[in-house]
Amino acid sequence: MYFYYYPSNLDEPVYNLDITNRFINYEDEYEELEDQLYDCFTELWEVFKNQKQEKWTSLTFILENTGEFNIEYNYEDISEQDSYEQRIIWKYKHLGIETKGERPQAIIQKHITESGKS
Repeated sequence: MYFYYYPSNLDEPVYNLDITNRFINYEDEYEELEDQLYDCFTELWEVFKNQKQEKWTSLTFILENTGEFNIEYNYEDISEQDSYEQRIIWKYKHLGIETKGERPQAIIQKHITESGKS
C-alpha cells in the first residue's frame, strides 16, 4: 500500500514513506495510523470477496480536504507487473507524473502502447 499527500503549501505530492521525514516527528504514531488504513482496505477487500463480487486488484482512494472522496476500483491483471512498475503507472495515470529515468520511461511507454492511451 502506498499513497501520496498534497500539503496545502506545496504543488507536488509527497510519497507516504517521505511524510515522517518531512512533516511528522511521531513516526510510531504515524506507522500505527498507516497500519489502520491498511487494515481498512484489507477489510474492504474481504467484504467484496464475501459478497461474491469481483475482486479488485488495486484501489485508488482520493480524499479531498473538503471531505469529498472518490474510490476507483481496478480489475486489470497486474500480476505481470512488480510493485515498482505498478507505482510508476499509477503516478502517471492519476497524478500525471512521469518519473525520470530509462526504466520508468520504458514502463510508461509500454503502458501507453498496451492501453492505447496517452
